[in-house]
Amino acid sequence: MERGEGELTSGVPVISRALILAATLAVLANFAAGYASAAPPTPTAADPGMPNSIAVLGDSMSVATGINVIPSVTQPESSWSTGTNSSVNSLYQRILALNPAISGKNRNMAANGEDMTDAPAQANATPADTELVTMQLGGNNLCKDSVAQMTSVAEYRARFVETLDILQSRMPNALIQIESVPDIYNLWFLRGAPNPPNDQPSSRAGTARVFWDTLAVIPCKSLVLDPTDMSQAAIDRRNAVRQRDLDYNKALAEECEARLRCRFDRYATFAFSSNRVVPGDLTGPYLPRAQWQFVDDDISTVDHFHPGLSGQRKMAQAAWESGYNFTDSTMPTGAASISPAPLQSGTSFLPSTVSTTWSDAAGIKGIQYRTHFNGTASAWQTQLGTTTIPVNQTETYGYLTQKTFSVTVTTPGTTYVESRAMDVNGNLSASKVTEVNYDPNAIAAPQITSTPPSITASNAASFSFTGAISGTGYECSLDGGAFSDCSPPKSYSSIADGQHEFRVRLKSAVASGPAVNYQWQIDSSAPPAPTIHTGPAANTKLTVADFTFSGTEAALECSLDGATFASCTSPRNVFVPTDGVHRFEVRQKTITGVPGTSAVYTWTVDNTKPPAPVFGEGPSSPTNSTSASIQFTGEPGGTYSCQLTGPGGLQINNCTSPRNLAGLAQGEYTLSVSQKDQLGNQGPAASYSWTVDLTAPVAPQVGSGPPARTASRDATVTFTGEAGGHFECALDDADFFFCSSPRDLSGLADGEHSLRMRQIDAAGNTGAASSRSWTVDATAPEAPELNGRPPALTNSAAAAFTFTGEPGGAFECSLDQAPFTGCATPQTLGPLADGSHQFRVRQKDDLGNTGPAASHSWTVDTEPPAAPNIAPQTLELSQNRDRQIGFTGEPGGSFECRINEGVWSNCLPLWDATFPGAGNHSFDVRQTDDAGNTGPSARGQVTIWGGPPSTPVITSAPEGTVRSTSAEVRFTAGPVGEPYCNLNGGNWQACDGVWTAQNLEQGPQTLAISQRNEVAGPAVVAQWTVDTLAPKLSGKVTAKPKGKVKKGKPRTWILTTSYDRKLEKPAALEFSLSKAKPKATIAPVRSRTRKWAPKLTIKSTPKPAWVRVLDPVGNSSPWVRVR
Repeated sequence: MERGEGELTSGVPVISRALILAATLAVLANFAAGYASAAPPTPTAADPGMPNSIAVLGDSMSVATGINVIPSVTQPESSWSTGTNSSVNSLYQRILALNPAISGKNRNMAANGEDMTDAPAQANATPADTELVTMQLGGNNLCKDSVAQMTSVAEYRARFVETLDILQSRMPNALIQIESVPDIYNLWFLRGAPNPPNDQPSSRAGTARVFWDTLAVIPCKSLVLDPTDMSQAAIDRRNAVRQRDLDYNKALAEECEARLRCRFDRYATFAFSSNRVVPGDLTGPYLPRAQWQFVDDDISTVDHFHPGLSGQRKMAQAAWESGYNFTDSTMPTGAASISPAPLQSGTSFLPSTVSTTWSDAAGIKGIQYRTHFNGTASAWQTQLGTTTIPVNQTETYGYLTQKTFSVTVTTPGTTYVESRAMDVNGNLSASKVTEVNYDPNAIAAPQITSTPPSITASNAASFSFTGAISGTGYECSLDGGAFSDCSPPKSYSSIADGQHEFRVRLKSAVASGPAVNYQWQIDSSAPPAPTIHTGPAANTKLTVADFTFSGTEAALECSLDGATFASCTSPRNVFVPTDGVHRFEVRQKTITGVPGTSAVYTWTVDNTKPPAPVFGEGPSSPTNSTSASIQFTGEPGGTYSCQLTGPGGLQINNCTSPRNLAGLAQGEYTLSVSQKDQLGNQGPAASYSWTVDLTAPVAPQVGSGPPARTASRDATVTFTGEAGGHFECALDDADFFFCSSPRDLSGLADGEHSLRMRQIDAAGNTGAASSRSWTVDATAPEAPELNGRPPALTNSAAAAFTFTGEPGGAFECSLDQAPFTGCATPQTLGPLADGSHQFRVRQKDDLGNTGPAASHSWTVDTEPPAAPNIAPQTLELSQNRDRQIGFTGEPGGSFECRINEGVWSNCLPLWDATFPGAGNHSFDVRQTDDAGNTGPSARGQVTIWGGPPSTPVITSAPEGTVRSTSAEVRFTAGPVGEPYCNLNGGNWQACDGVWTAQNLEQGPQTLAISQRNEVAGPAVVAQWTVDTLAPKLSGKVTAKPKGKVKKGKPRTWILTTSYDRKLEKPAALEFSLSKAKPKATIAPVRSRTRKWAPKLTIKSTPKPAWVRVLDPVGNSSPWVRVR
């Protein structure tokens, strides 16, 4: 939000209090003449974002310091913002290609060494007609002598806000473009960091470190002090600088994007200069080097800190791509709506909200709006657009393409709401004006659509009505009462008789409209019941009934048997063709149609014969009883007539229920019963028949049954008799009980059995009994006795069994749960698989009784056990020959052990073994299982230590510094352990009395000798140094005379020499007077050898002709001619 342009306090702003007060006073003063109105305002014109001038505020980066060959000299023509150097292609040059009017209006206000605290002064110095202000400041706020001296984030923010306020005040229509602070940490990483962290350090790193640290050309100790120091304190110091860099950029983003005419580069400059996967991650990883945007060549080779020419070009590119897009000239578009919708006349009777949505494909940076009332305009207010993510997340963000604002109009009269929008590329649209005519009294009357009749007997009433529109509701009133909220349909109940009036009107939040009404009358009093004078008898067979009646009202209504009432008069004849109870009603009705209480008359018409009687309990058929009692029922009232037919003839007489009979002979009987009702209607007869049977049945005929002798405890007997009736059976001495054929018996005990059976016919007569007898023998023989069998565990795959049982019968055998089959003793089985087995044998007698089985289980094991598992041996060295060896095998069985492949002997799993003497020994262990199978052996090793190794004695070896790359060392070994040699910490190798080596490297040599058995003994050391490299002279060798020549005296010469510093410093210098070049192998002449110095004074009659230098061990350089 732009500072000084007003600020919204809610999502729906209202017109300012001063404006409301002014409008209200105007309304009160002119109410009689109508609400205030003024001509609509003229919309403001569109303003494209293309600038006609540009300026830059900044530090040395914005004046292109570091491009000139002299450090700290500026070259503003190469500035990323306002420069004219075509190699940079600055913002100014890019805009100039689109808008020639900007030519020559490029103002560079930046200066070396300045930071954000200097920005307000730069802003005040910027020409007021500048239309695009760019800014890039912060590097010098970070580059201080220490982290503690860096500008605080709060101070940095405050000075930035002050600068924006100055720019907005001095040039309110200018666009402002803010570039993020570059990732200066990456300058150190690219140009000065060691490996690690930079796996390809810059070839210019050495020079850069001198500039930064030694010469302090760049005053940025907070970052580049001790550039190769990778201690944790140095790492934390540099990370603190980078964190402050990130915090500065967050402040820039928050403050810039909070203003309509300010655009932040969305961290573009920081991001492209960081080369990180996630630029905002403080210590996050770098991108693959091939993806780096900012490289070592983009840094100045003059001061090794500022961007070079290519760096300025990349800064210009980042600013162009992330800032205002001046190729976009499309203006935002707006659409407005009023809620609630006005009436068709265009007038709103409620306070109205104007909502305007502005759209732009590039994104809406913000909108401005104001209101006009009675010719007075309020100040512009601003609402900023919505970003895709919060701007302080150090990630690229954008703006949504739509922004909606709302203004609520609450003052009666005409208000104009004016708004305009700016897109993210600085294009400010022409304003859009929306007119709101607010008259709270512009409410129409509703329409009543349904009512009760004008005259009614109902004490309830319901009304429907329409006409409400958005923002209005209904108020209702009954019989002059107060209006209250209501909605259709509106219903009333328990209204008293008499005249009534209903009223309804519309209301809004601020006013009520005119009411409409409806009147009606209620008459709900009911008349008394009339008097019925005559009617039919209470019970009758007549189907026509005559009635006479009278009442007090003119209108009478009649109803028969619940039918709808209809007008009628007295006398009244009714036809009732159906039997049953009938109901006649008559009532009076008022003029409003209200019926009174009915007078009621009921009677019964009966022309129906009674139904045949229904029989209840009676004799069963057939029966052997000579008496009977028969019950029957019919309709209430009337009389019964009975007729009995049978062996005794026909009998007819009146009767009642029950009808009792006695002395009946054998034969068939039928009793018929009929009924006559009280009105003489004769009904049909009902009949009841039964048979008297006094003859007993004959004995049953036995069919099938068990054999005379059986092993089964179950038996089935079949028998037959005469038709009908049922059977009774008795087993052995038991009582007879109900049964049927076939008769199934079970669980019979051994011994003799007899089943008797007899028949009882349907009449209950019991006949004579018949029987069936047999004997049961169901006892099985006992289990056979096993006389011969294999042992419980065996390694034999064959097995033999012998067995005996009771005399007679036969044997059956089964192996491993297989089905039993016939067999005889002896029984031989095999070959059998390894595993558990079970043999079973049983006996079956002559009747098929099978006895229990005798069984024997055993295991066949022909698989030898696995090799035993030997427990790990202790690693502790010991000279003790007695050792305890642990091992395990499969359960059971026995073990055998031997030493050094000797004789096997029995041993236990914890074996106390004695080994022959010092050295390595083997031992073997094997197992024989309980079945007698012997398995493979396992082998172990035991070491009997011979004691600590001896210490060798060196008898001859090189000493000090030698000029040979070959060496020989002699030594004497002790009795214990083998000698090993180690040169310069390499691998130990066997050696024996003499160690030799060729082609040794230059430098110190250390030979260690140690004797070893199971452990290493103490080492003795021979040390010497190999030096075969001679010093070397570099440059010219000169000899200048000193002083005057004295006859007969040697002359004084000043020999000047220098040596190759990659090699050893010379110890001595030798000169030669020979005209020819001396041989390289000539031995030094002591009289012409001096201790070396860069300038050496010697005495010699002739001038020295040749010079060579020597190291302390005599390695000499080639001869060099003296100039």
